[in-house]
Amino acid sequence: NVEMGELLLKLGANPVCSDNNGRWPVYIALASGHHAFAKMLMKKNAAGPGWLPAHLAAIGGVKAHLTSFSAEELKAGHPTCKVTPLHLAASSDSVGSAEAVLHLVESG
Repeated sequence: NVEMGELLLKLGANPVCSDNNGRWPVYIALASGHHAFAKMLMKKNAAGPGWLPAHLAAIGGVKAHLTSFSAEELKAGHPTCKVTPLHLAASSDSVGSAEAVLHLVESG
């Protein structure tokens, strides 16, 4: 729940601690389909290093949010978990995610 996450951050929870496999909360949230929670972490710069604005834009699965990025930005993978904007858009449950995925595929 996003509100609970915001409260935990406000109370001092460490958003960049990792589990026994080295996975951070933002990665676990993305892998589990909790995109709103991951987006909240990224917006608060609490996702840890490596997450780029194109990753955040792709979570929403809206093509219009992705058109301002260069082809290189749209291909950039996270340095640790290798998740790309395409991974995020493809796993998005938003209405326009198919258009976003097509845009990312066409962008190279």
